[in-house]
Amino acid sequence: MLSIFNFNAAKIFLEIIEMKVDEASLEANLFSHSNNPLLCMCLLYELLNNILKKFFSLNNACRKLMNHIMTM
Repeated sequence: MLSIFNFNAAKIFLEIIEMKVDEASLEANLFSHSNNPLLCMCLLYELLNNILKKFFSLNNACRKLMNHIMTM
């Protein structure tokens, strides 16, 4: 999946994911619609880590989301 991202697409993806992860309402939260939210969190964490390796300039956005996922 990482091969479909260029820098601009990864940046837009991070902006969208950041809004959905921070959403307080249960209906709009990214992980509330999954049968296994812990697995989704782990997969998103790994995807963010791979985006970070490919596009180091997105370090701050990726780390912020990764830390938020870890606290959840």
